[in-house]
Amino acid sequence: MKVVSDSAGSLSVEHNHVNAFSCPKDKSCYCVIEEDFEVNCTSCDESADIQLSDAIASYWCWFDLDCGPKVVTSDSEYSQTLNISCLDQILTDMKEGHFRNCSWFDLGLKLGLYDTTLSDIESNSTEVEECLRKCIAKWLEGADGVNAKGRPSWTTLVKALEQCDKRSTADHIRCKRLTRAAHQ
Repeated sequence: MKVVSDSAGSLSVEHNHVNAFSCPKDKSCYCVIEEDFEVNCTSCDESADIQLSDAIASYWCWFDLDCGPKVVTSDSEYSQTLNISCLDQILTDMKEGHFRNCSWFDLGLKLGLYDTTLSDIESNSTEVEECLRKCIAKWLEGADGVNAKGRPSWTTLVKALEQCDKRSTADHIRCKRLTRAAHQ
């Protein structure tokens, strides 16, 4: 990364990056990954989405996300209904994806939980980690308007995270749950 850091001025980019790679859309352009994992291209009008193709998705491995050789699983696997037994797995994936627990209320709304339910969780909990856990548990139980937003699934969770501007967490879960090792 010293090369990218030393070249940051000539590439017209900030020094707050974690990595960079040749843009898949334009070989004369570079995609710079900022500290918040947002991609900014040096000359493209629209920055590359590093989840668009298998080749680009492999760049996530540079950020210690264990992607390895992958193939896309079937939609039915990705959309399989989750239940309360998945609670720990979901919370672990969210933590690995750097989800900020303080955003639990907004996520709950996007998942279809009502404000009154979320307010009850908030008033009966002492820590934000507990609020997040109870929020996800209510979602998995199908409380309130959850089914109107889409039954509990990895797909629904990723969409809700994206609607809350939690793209890095959504991308982490998509990378981990939408793909599986090619040798399986």
